[in-house]
Amino acid sequence: MMDIELNRDSAEINSILTVNLSQNQMDALLSYTYQEGEYSYIINTFINKNDFIEAVNEMMSNGGVSIEGECNGLCNRRN
Repeated sequence: MMDIELNRDSAEINSILTVNLSQNQMDALLSYTYQEGEYSYIINTFINKNDFIEAVNEMMSNGGVSIEGECNGLCNRRN
């Protein structure tokens, strides 16, 4: 199940990325996506603009709740 989700997320992420990421960066983004259930905001707002510091800050401050205040990803799997 997790493999299917990660493969799907990886394909979706790669379709909107306009910059190259290292393997470590991609792994972190996939982990974040798996936990949070959201990635387009981080990619479009920070990563595609090469603002990796702010992307990390946003990822660290999100704390399991999406930008809209909904519980996604890990929260949904725990319920």
